Amino acid sequence: MGIINAIFQAIIQGLTEFLPVSSSGHLSLYQHFTGNSGDGALFFSAILHLGTLVAVFVAFRKTIWAMIKELGVMIKDIFSGKFTLKNMNPERRMIVMIILSCFCLVPFLPFKGWFEGIAEDSSIFAEGLCFLYTSAILFMSDRCTKGKKTPANITAKDAITVGLFQGVAL
Repeated sequence: MGIINAIFQAIIQGLTEFLPVSSSGHLSLYQHFTGNSGDGALFFSAILHLGTLVAVFVAFRKTIWAMIKELGVMIKDIFSGKFTLKNMNPERRMIVMIILSCFCLVPFLPFKGWFEGIAEDSSIFAEGLCFLYTSAILFMSDRCTKGKKTPANITAKDAITVGLFQGVAL
């Protein structure tokens, strides 16, 4: 893979990661049409996503640092018997809700091999269907918005909904 090709993929990743579209899907389309599919393309996509993760950590460093500190306090509270789900501060609520939403992914684990098989095939038909499905989900979610959530007012229902839709997004 040449440097120009790598730059184009980085631009695609950078432009699509924070939009409500599939950055992985767009990378897959680019790699398919330029003949860069295979294990090398998968590794390069992972590196691009690692770069995005670094950017997220930089952009949200204060929030992430506050959550890391609260996680330490929360673990201490669990082992000292002082942990309670009542009257949680926003950071602790966010941590608990992230954990709850991650548990919702467990039912999707048996389908991991099937998802990987679709992602690694040479056809882009599955990606096209996934783009259509994603557009339908985004259209419906745009019509269902009800205000703005903050870490202080996230509910278990919100966390479960996010977790289930993350599973479906696979």
